[in-house]
Amino acid sequence: MKNNNSNSKATALLALGLATCVVIGLVSSTAMKLASATVFMKNSKQPTKNPVVELIEEAIDTIIPETPSVTPPPADTGSSSSGSSSSSGSSSSSDSSSSSSSSDSSSETTTEAPTEAETKAPETEKETEAPKQEEETKAPETEAPEKEEDTTDPVVIAKQNQAVVKLYKDVLTRAKLPGKEPSFKKVTYRSLDRAFWGSWRYEGVEENNASYFVAEEIAKANPLVVPKATKTTALAINNTASACLLDVSKLDVITKAVKSASKEVLKDGTVKLVIVLNDEENPTPIKPTDKTSASFTSAMFPVVTAAQVMKAVDDNKVESVNLVYSDCSVELVYRPSNGQIVSMKQVVKYEAAVEQGFITAKGTVTEVSDYTNFVY
Repeated sequence: MKNNNSNSKATALLALGLATCVVIGLVSSTAMKLASATVFMKNSKQPTKNPVVELIEEAIDTIIPETPSVTPPPADTGSSSSGSSSSSGSSSSSDSSSSSSSSDSSSETTTEAPTEAETKAPETEKETEAPKQEEETKAPETEAPEKEEDTTDPVVIAKQNQAVVKLYKDVLTRAKLPGKEPSFKKVTYRSLDRAFWGSWRYEGVEENNASYFVAEEIAKANPLVVPKATKTTALAINNTASACLLDVSKLDVITKAVKSASKEVLKDGTVKLVIVLNDEENPTPIKPTDKTSASFTSAMFPVVTAAQVMKAVDDNKVESVNLVYSDCSVELVYRPSNGQIVSMKQVVKYEAAVEQGFITAKGTVTEVSDYTNFVY
């Protein structure tokens, strides 16, 4: 009887041990399969879980207590999905959770490195671009705008004219230096333009004064040639010592005399000066030895008197003559390197009003002088 009871107890204990082993084996096998499945799901990054796996996880949760999961730091979309996978894998055994967490940390490290570099790159660009932007904004401040002169101001215009007339006088003065005068060729011709009213008064004037009213063709065929180192009155004005008597040091004189003056650099490097005088009535002629001139027109151009015109017309019938010089001009071309004249052209115009009784006959005389072939 005892032996039977002992055998029965031994058999029961053995059966209980076997059952316990079976249960433990099943649990261990199931846990290992679940860990493998979890790792596989994490690597494949499946967004949803298999329903069978969820049932098995719930069974394991009742047997193995749940370990607290560590929330990874926020990262981009890739790192957040890997973090959700690691939280599901933390419910497995300690070996599998440590391996999954190490893989999470490695993946987070690789994804965070470029993110940090990307966030720093724009800051570096801003730092390097900042000085350039500052220089660009400061550049206009350092450049002072050029102040242009008011070309409508009479004083400014007078000073500009004064500078041009001074150049003109300096060049002509050089050509009048004793013993250093250049040789040149001069052609002078004159024409008479009669007004319709009283034009009969000038009939025969050109024919009777043929030596004065020389046609252009005849003058060009018979030019005046002045040799070097010659004291002459043939250059510009009737004066042996100077070719311009205008006082260029006085601004009021320039304002009274000069209508316009300009300077232009030509393509060949020479400089052209153009001067136009204001109108003047009955200017006083100068003598060959005069050092000053009472009239600004005769200070730069040859002029005639009313008495000369009256004699040329017919002084027995003419009661009076009034002369008005207008728009007398000179164009001078010279070399700025040595101040030598290349060419010069003078245009002298005057209107003669001849009175006889109640009739006033007007005629305009134009005198042109071309100077060329200067040799110093």
